[in-house]
Amino acid sequence: MPPFKANDTGGIIAYSLASTTDARQLAVDHCAGYGKVVKFLAVQPYPGGYISFACRWVALRRCRAAAADALLSRIVCLTE
Repeated sequence: MPPFKANDTGGIIAYSLASTTDARQLAVDHCAGYGKVVKFLAVQPYPGGYISFACRWVALRRCRAAAADALLSRIVCLTE
């Protein structure tokens, strides 16, 4: 298995590679190429182990605060 293997849904990084490289940045850069963000799932912290991660979509929301009166405020979120 190669030290870094991934696709648009996530991937794995060999623990040996993570000890010599910034594994977090590898995963962030990889997922950003698909317009997604990283979620780390598991770490096997021993020789031969892997770090697994998922590439996830970010839900974009636009929120605005609307005051009904001086005592009551509410948040209205609209999904874009």
